[in-house]
Amino acid sequence: MLLTCMNRMACEAFLGKAYAHWFLAALTSSTTASLNPLGYVGIPLTQPGILVLLLGIILALTFWIIHTALGPQKYILFILLSVFTGSVFLGVFEYLGKKGLVVDVLITNCFIFLSMATLGFFDRQNAFPFWMYLVAAFTGQALGRGILSLAREKLKLQNQLGDINTQDLYLSILSTTLFAVYVAYDTSMLKRMARQCNDQADPIQGAMGMYIDILNLMRYGRV
Repeated sequence: MLLTCMNRMACEAFLGKAYAHWFLAALTSSTTASLNPLGYVGIPLTQPGILVLLLGIILALTFWIIHTALGPQKYILFILLSVFTGSVFLGVFEYLGKKGLVVDVLITNCFIFLSMATLGFFDRQNAFPFWMYLVAAFTGQALGRGILSLAREKLKLQNQLGDINTQDLYLSILSTTLFAVYVAYDTSMLKRMARQCNDQADPIQGAMGMYIDILNLMRYGRV
């Protein structure tokens, strides 16, 4: 009886915990893209060879995280994955002259995940329907857009956030809208993991499952 109760407590609000880890990852990636710590130590992110190397590191970290038990090591690897992911996005978009676009997208995604994590912690039985998570995602998107507008226009943070023109702004809105719909739809995957949950509930594994789903979506989108 006690063991059953402990298992249930470990698995409560599993979706909220997974989305909270996604928020942590998106926040780390957007901070990396804004501040460019690798650039401060002289690593030229816009060089194709460096980007290929970083992509190799990302793939290795992804494999390592999936096969690591929940604990401090897994959290360190998860943060490193987020840092290198933000660096790759920054390198690609800086090469295209679009730093403002990538920072805009990553920060908006932060608020999407924050809003979904907040709802997820109220969803203690992991049973809320798709449309509720979709509304939460759109709420986070709107909040993120408002914060970005305030930061650029009132706080004068263009240097940190990068400038963004009207065309890129529309592209950011479209991409984050599609992303919000997909992430809300992918709650079905997290719900399956929640049903299989035990006393060793691993929200990072849930976040990584969604991460791999997104990579597969991008890969098949290019075919």
